[in-house]
Amino acid sequence: MAESPSLRKDPFFTIDIKHLPTSNKVFFEGWVTKFSDQYSSNWSEQSVYGRMDPLATFENTQRTITLGFDVVSDNAGMAERNLAKINKLIEFLYPMYENNGPADAVGQRGLQTTLKAAPLLGIRWTNLINNSSSPGYLYGYIKGGLSYEPDIKEGGFIKNNTSSTSNTEDIIVGDMFEEETTTEFIRANSFIPKKVSLSFSFSVLHTHLTGWQEGSGFSGGMTGAFPNAVFIKSKKTVITESIAPTYSETSQLANEALVLEDS
Repeated sequence: MAESPSLRKDPFFTIDIKHLPTSNKVFFEGWVTKFSDQYSSNWSEQSVYGRMDPLATFENTQRTITLGFDVVSDNAGMAERNLAKINKLIEFLYPMYENNGPADAVGQRGLQTTLKAAPLLGIRWTNLINNSSSPGYLYGYIKGGLSYEPDIKEGGFIKNNTSSTSNTEDIIVGDMFEEETTTEFIRANSFIPKKVSLSFSFSVLHTHLTGWQEGSGFSGGMTGAFPNAVFIKSKKTVITESIAPTYSETSQLANEALVLEDS
């Protein structure tokens, strides 16, 4: 019996997100809880005197994908790794700067005037978020923010972070100098949630011509592939020999059936 695909083990369900300015990637297990694919046809309308309908001018058709998924951890080690991946995803929302400006007291704030690249992303998940012209990323940007919601009811893990600092100084004991070393221990606990829900809206940038071409049909990718990247391959069957039973074989089968019935 064939096993059903696993959300954790099958790469088909992996949520793959790439930060285009740096080519850094982050992967999440495919515990998708929300998915919607919205298409907005935008028109500019102008009302004029004496006309019942406005003058409408087409502007564009925009595509927005809403994706929500859970990041679930089985143990403390996995929870720590997942939290690091979530941190990386949040970092993907920030742009890239040229490294040629002076740093100030606040720390590299002077670089803000030399923006190099906006935080564009590439995302793919199954065939529902995939390039329809060839398998790969859909490109765009997260618009309106990323929602980070730890599920406190599910609990979490406590990590003890202990650091120490040592300080050695000379002190006078009687008529002699002695060295005294003091060590200060700083203990800080970190709470790492077992389950975190993430969601965002992704504005898709079309990387190929999408629309109808006169006499050529729709040009949104391969036939039948847009928008969900379902690639349809033609199959041609070549019959090299007849597999249908001949008349004599049919008669023989019928006679055998009669024999079985009589017996």
